[in-house]
Amino acid sequence: MKYVYNKLVRDKIPENINSIIGRTCNYKILDEDEYMKELDKKLFEEAHEFIEEHSVEELADLTEVILAIMKAKNISKE
Repeated sequence: MKYVYNKLVRDKIPENINSIIGRTCNYKILDEDEYMKELDKKLFEEAHEFIEEHSVEELADLTEVILAIMKAKNISKE
């Protein structure tokens, strides 16, 4: 069975998938513009999920996306 996910991945997810017998994962390393577009999409998604649930987990996900944007734009936390 083939699954297609067009999403940002992290935490060595492709390596974890490829370590399972019978599974393979293909991925693309995005250029800067593509990465920022995907972070924008993810920011919207996580903000919507936080508004719906107001859970600590969703707030953590939202914060992680914001920190990734800050890192990509060389913006310090201060």
